[in-house]
Amino acid sequence: RIIPDPFPNAQFYWLVVLDLQDLSVVANATTTVASDVPASVAAYAGKPGYFLIMLSNRTWAAFAPTGNLAAFLSQVGAGRAFRRLEQLIEQLGTGTVVKFSYCLAATTDDRDEPGMEAMDLNGMSFLTIKFTPIYDSDGNFLGYAPGQT
Repeated sequence: RIIPDPFPNAQFYWLVVLDLQDLSVVANATTTVASDVPASVAAYAGKPGYFLIMLSNRTWAAFAPTGNLAAFLSQVGAGRAFRRLEQLIEQLGTGTVVKFSYCLAATTDDRDEPGMEAMDLNGMSFLTIKFTPIYDSDGNFLGYAPGQT
């Protein structure tokens, strides 16, 4: 079981980085600043072999990711759902789009496929992922490959 560290009393973004060799948690941080990437998480940007899970839940639209956080999420794999969220908030405003929920699961290597996302403007968003063990032709364990279920 992984819990936010520290567990804030306000809306926040929770970012966890896993090592794809053994699925250990190498970074576990929260931020209550919509433009902030915690240093422990930012250290893995662009590095292969790691997996980011980021979530918000029922976050105020005025607290949508901006600046460094938005750039970091885009770099590691935020895609269509994230761009849709940005567009909806920009076009409709925070008076219409009051709260949102967003999840991103992606490798931190910026040279691979886009991440897996879920976004909702009315409630909670759910994203289910799995990690499949990978072996070479000799049966040697190489690590885990993430996938959406």
